[in-house]
Amino acid sequence: SGSREGVEEARKDFSDGRHADPDDHKKSQNPPVPAQLADEYREGFVRGYEVASSQLSGEPAWQNQNQPGQ
Repeated sequence: SGSREGVEEARKDFSDGRHADPDDHKKSQNPPVPAQLADEYREGFVRGYEVASSQLSGEPAWQNQNQPGQ
């Protein structure tokens, strides 16, 4: 799924010390799915990438940002 592949790419970027940007990845730019599923795949990829990046960098999960008590 897109989210799983986004997580994997974020982990690779983090371990290789690369700039974290899901839009830099071919799978985000050209999803390996039929055209009618491309937007859904891309959204999942970006979401998985962002969640993994925030966890790897020690930032609060994106779902919890800007909430009281955080």
